[in-house]
Amino acid sequence: MKQRRSSLSIRVRLTLLAVVSSGVAILVSCGAFAYHDMREMRTARVAQLRTQAEMLAFNSLGVLLFEDELAANDLLQSVRRTPDILQAALFTHGLLAHSSTSA
Repeated sequence: MKQRRSSLSIRVRLTLLAVVSSGVAILVSCGAFAYHDMREMRTARVAQLRTQAEMLAFNSLGVLLFEDELAANDLLQSVRRTPDILQAALFTHGLLAHSSTSA
């Protein structure tokens, strides 16, 4: 092995060094971009779910005040279409008023 490495010219060694270091730099940068994209997608998904929860809270106010069971069921059925939400419930005075579970 020692003889083979020393038999390579300096030009070939420098070329190999440049190729290997460029390859490592490309792999590291691809990994960093992938990590960044995954974090951004997660942040965007959390923001979307938070917005949906705020809209549900706003829309459920009238439903709970007027004790409209049909509207409560319709409201909870609309949440079932979101695959990330497994269960939704409406509470009044700390007691469960209506609930829905995703199928």
